[in-house]
Amino acid sequence: MERQELIDLVLANTDGYECYPFNGLNSHEKIKWTVIKHQSNNKIMALIFEIDGQLLIDIKLDPDKGDILRQSETGFYPGYHMNKVHWNTVAVNLTSLTADELLGLIKESAKLTAK
Repeated sequence: MERQELIDLVLANTDGYECYPFNGLNSHEKIKWTVIKHQSNNKIMALIFEIDGQLLIDIKLDPDKGDILRQSETGFYPGYHMNKVHWNTVAVNLTSLTADELLGLIKESAKLTAK
């Protein structure tokens, strides 16, 4: 999956909008962060970025579910620059999850952050 495909997938299946708050003109940030926020409350539901050619997405999950996925699935890590209990980083092209399973996790993140 390519970066824009992942962004489009998240936007098509949530009430999200994309923004780039960490990549302003004066930013020294080397990672291009696509932040997907809820239109209803402006809370972050997902962060999409690349490191060393790997497409990654940070999503919020129930802590128990996130822990199980980190232990049982390849490409699942504690959230990069996020709360390591609630947020998980998924290496999109390294995980064994199907596109539908990944979409289910994205929707779960959207639900958990909608409040």
